[in-house]
Amino acid sequence: MGTMRDQMEATAQHVLASRQARMLAASDVRAHVAALLSTYRRDRQAMASTMNAAFEQSRRSRAEASRAESDGTKRMIRSFHRARTHAAMEQHTSLASDRHNRSRSVAILMDKFGELHGHNAQQLDKNLKAFVHETQVEVSNLIKRARTSRKKMGREMTQELRRATGAIRHEVTKAEMETRNLMTHFSGMRRNMARRLEHGLASDVQERRQAVDELLDGFRSSQSALQKDLQGAHKSWQTVSKTRTAKHSMAHTEAMKAPEGKKVVPEMGAEKKKAAKPKMAEMSHDHQVAEIFKIIRRHPEGISAGQIGEGMGLSALQVGRLATELAARGKVRKDETTRRYFP
Repeated sequence: MGTMRDQMEATAQHVLASRQARMLAASDVRAHVAALLSTYRRDRQAMASTMNAAFEQSRRSRAEASRAESDGTKRMIRSFHRARTHAAMEQHTSLASDRHNRSRSVAILMDKFGELHGHNAQQLDKNLKAFVHETQVEVSNLIKRARTSRKKMGREMTQELRRATGAIRHEVTKAEMETRNLMTHFSGMRRNMARRLEHGLASDVQERRQAVDELLDGFRSSQSALQKDLQGAHKSWQTVSKTRTAKHSMAHTEAMKAPEGKKVVPEMGAEKKKAAKPKMAEMSHDHQVAEIFKIIRRHPEGISAGQIGEGMGLSALQVGRLATELAARGKVRKDETTRRYFP
């Protein structure tokens, strides 16, 4: 009786210790999952900040390049206007100086003509008229040549300005096209990067969810196994208590019926007649794999790792490893969506 009590107490202590260990393991798993989610959020925020900074830097550099090109164009136009104004002023000054010189020459000739008027008035008059006519013709020709030269210079400068403006427009158009192509390429790269990132995050989240589901299945299986162990221990304790009470009553009755001087020794071997079956956790690896294969074959509609563990007294993680080994051999099939095993 003392040995049975010790065994029951040891069993109860073992069950309590197993429950505490499972609770600690579940808390460790929750902490690990929380740390993984925190690391994932920090990485996602850092990547988003990096992408925004790169896009802002690219936009600023393009804006500065456009402003620099616009400032260069404005400086070229101002320089052209200054050159044209300076040339016009020089031409106007030259014409005024030439006209002044001609007028002065005419005045000098008129003075000479006045002095010689008495000597040869008619000849001087003819010569003066001829000279004045020649002078007028020469001045008219100079003015015409000056006008033609100015018009020609104006046309050349206008053509040069048009060519320069066309070249500048071509360069600006080319820069705009390159900017649009760069923006299109950058947008495509950003979309592709976003798709790859979203796909990677989705697969990572799916893997995390699967791992959490497996951990939850294992935790539920462990909790169910612990509850069954506690219920079995309670039933065993009640059975042992009832057996002890009944045997004590039978021993007392037989002692009352027996003659004096003869002791009645109760049978102690009846409790040990029933041999306990070996636990599934104490079996060999091959034996466990064979038992899992038999259970899966008995369920053609599919069965989960947690359900298999409830029948064998193992956790969902242990069953998952053993069933994965069977799936790798090709003996069973696993549905990744429902996480059930089929024969």
